[in-house]
Parts: sequence; structure tokens; C-alpha cells
Amino acid sequence: PGLQMDNFHIYSTNTKSSSSVAINSRNCFDCYFSRIEIGSSLGTSFGGGLVLLPQVDTSVFTDLKIFNFTGVGITIGFGFQVWISRTRLVGAYSVSSASRVSTQSIGLYATGGIANLQLEAINIFYCETGLLSANGLPYSAISNNNINMNQPFIHNCNNGIVVNDGPFLSIMSPVMQQSDTNQILVNGPAQLTILGGRLMNYLNDTTSLLYNGINATGPTRLIVAYVKFNLGK
Repeated sequence: PGLQMDNFHIYSTNTKSSSSVAINSRNCFDCYFSRIEIGSSLGTSFGGGLVLLPQVDTSVFTDLKIFNFTGVGITIGFGFQVWISRTRLVGAYSVSSASRVSTQSIGLYATGGIANLQLEAINIFYCETGLLSANGLPYSAISNNNINMNQPFIHNCNNGIVVNDGPFLSIMSPVMQQSDTNQILVNGPAQLTILGGRLMNYLNDTTSLLYNGINATGPTRLIVAYVKFNLGK
């Protein structure tokens, strides 16, 4: 409880397993993490960056850089208030082909039971799933409640945002581009509000084929205003 970390670097020169984790903070209360960089050298990868399980509450995480992971960049357990801002999450990718290495990587995973998750200026690149909201673990087997995103930039994921539970998800001025399947996929009984921003959804740089911008397969309440959908080049 009350753990503080500032200006801290974890760096690997060898490839680690996808189950490896750089920082595992159990029951993180009143924590403050700032200017944390977790990564590996070019051509290598590691598993996960920051694990906050089973509970995280009234904690702030800012100016984080986590890159070249094949597991989960940040995993969040249940709790009341969590703030994450000015953070970049980059999954492992091939430099030559600019393609993802892992089909399991998740940028940020909210495992369920979080009352209020605030995400400010989050960048997520080259992940199978950019943001996943799901009540997927035994000790947090209830839906997330509120997830508020302000100015997220999600690029080159298979699915940009996936919602499998029923939170109130509010997204302000997003820039989401080049997801292979869906920019936003909602499978649960969520309420999704998007105000402003742009969703640009190409198959790749050389074709104008549009995949799904917003794909709601569940009983979703959807409010979208002033959003530009770019349907091709």
C-alpha cells in the first residue's frame, strides 16, 4: 500500500516468455507510478509489463512506456478509482513488415470490478487487442462500471477496443486507425458513448477495404456524435 515509483527503467536484452512480468504489484492502494519505462532491445520481446491484481484502488499511473511485450501491457484488477495518463503501450512487432508478432497481446486489460477507470492520452500500438474490458477472472467476476477515455490513439491492432462485459464506456476525441478486424467490438450489454474524433479503418496501407468501425453484437446502447469515419483512401 502506498507504493511510489518514479523514473524507473526495466530493460531486457533477451527474449522472455509471454508469461513473464516486469512489475507485479499485489493489492495496490494509494500507489503513484511516474516515468516508468519497461521494454526490450530491438528484435526481442517479453511477456507483460505492469500487473495490478487482484485489487488496485485510488492509484495514479502517469508517463509510462511499455514496449515489445507479447502478453499484456497493463493488467488492472477490481477497485474504485484508477487514473492512467500519458502512457504508451506498444506490443512486439516486426520492424521489417510493421506487423504484430503476438496474436495474444493486449495493451490494457481491465479484468472486471473497477468502479471508475480514467484513461487520459493513452497510445496503444501493435496489439492483438488494444483495450479489453471483461469480467474474466474469478476474483473480479463482475462487470466494470465506468471507463472514461480522453483522446486515445489506437493504431494497428487486430481489434482496437473489445468490451465483453457491461460498463459505461465513454470515449472523447479518439483517433483509431488500421485495425484489421474491428475498431470497436462490443459483445456485452454496455453503453458506449463516442464524442468527436476519427475512426480510420483500413485493411492495410495499400487498399481501401473497410473492416468494421463499430461492431455491436450484444444489447448495446450506442451514442455517437461528431465522429468522422474515413471509409477508404
